[in-house]
Amino acid sequence: MHVEISAVHSRLLYSRCLNSTRRTSVQLSRTRFPAFRNQFYCTAGQEDYPPNLSKLIQSFSIVPDPMLRYKQLLFLAKKLPSFPEEQRVDDNKVHGCTSQVWIVVRVEDGVVYLSADSDSQLTKGLAALLVEGLSGGCVETILGLPMDFIQDFGLNQSLTPSRTSGFLNMFQLVKIKIAELQQ
Repeated sequence: MHVEISAVHSRLLYSRCLNSTRRTSVQLSRTRFPAFRNQFYCTAGQEDYPPNLSKLIQSFSIVPDPMLRYKQLLFLAKKLPSFPEEQRVDDNKVHGCTSQVWIVVRVEDGVVYLSADSDSQLTKGLAALLVEGLSGGCVETILGLPMDFIQDFGLNQSLTPSRTSGFLNMFQLVKIKIAELQQ
């Protein structure tokens, strides 16, 4: 559905979208409002996301082309800090991934910090989404995140089902490790 709205109405619609109970997609007119050419995804509960994750989602949502989002993911992979060889152990390995992936979780004073690595650039980019988005977030917020928050990045067209499943396995491992560290 195509909707033409003013800048004032777009802010109102966006705030309503954030408070809605379902995912909504709004595309603003390209002819009347050329500054709003991109498609914006509003997600219920996004205000409850860790701040870094919200920023990442925003940076992906302003990229109009799925191939450019894919390249943005690969860029994140290159920015990921080096991973110590001694942490490439079975306890840190994500099982159920096509690629080799390792994730280390630390919790200090209720704040979560992640580090990760993979042998595949794309999978490393997905791990970087978790590292960049969740590090610095509080335990309760991260444990409360829905499993499907990856859809908020608009990567659905760029990822195969096995990559999406691998990401979910990474996120599940992060939640499990956080819960273990809280006991």
